Order: sequence, then C-alpha cells, then structure tokens
Amino acid sequence: MATIISFISRKGGTGKTTNAINLATTLSGMGKRVLLVETDTNYTLNTLRKMEMFKGDNGAPPFEILGSQDSEVADELMRIKGKSESTLLWWTAREKPPTRASRNFVW
Repeated sequence: MATIISFISRKGGTGKTTNAINLATTLSGMGKRVLLVETDTNYTLNTLRKMEMFKGDNGAPPFEILGSQDSEVADELMRIKGKSESTLLWWTAREKPPTRASRNFVW
C-alpha cells in the first residue's frame, strides 16, 4: 500500500513545495519510488521539473511529478494505489476544499 504525505496550507510561502521536493529527493535517494502530485495552481513544480538541478545522472528526474493540469492524474493515482513501496506526496495551496473526486484518492 502506498504511503501518503500531504503538505496543505492556504497561505503561500509556508514551504510546501520546498519541503515536498526535499523529502522526495531524500526518499528517492533511499531507493523509494516517489510520486509528487501538485495541486497548487501556480504549478511551481511543472516549472522546476524542467530545471537541470532536478535531473538525475540519466537526464531524468529522480522522482515522478504530476501536476493538476496533467490529464492523467486520476489514472496514475489509481495505478499506484495498491502498489507497495510507493510514497505519494500531495500538496495544495487551493482556496477551496478538496473536491469529492480528489478525496477518493486519499487512501
């Protein structure tokens, strides 16, 4: 079963993205499979994932990132739901509470 770690705050600048990236990098370095799911409408990670500093030796990032603008978010979450050794980092800066659909993915 996947482990879920959430970083949630309506206020900007609280360190949600920074902490999620640092934790993802650390867990990935420990050999864990990590998927970051970003629901922040600023899409900070969608920008950061293109930067060289987040690419591994093979040119790919050391962890997967899904942004709320990615159409396959729901399918990917269902795919990893039952897998072991997965860590899901989920954070948001939305002003609205999560939708019913997004709550279905918190297991």
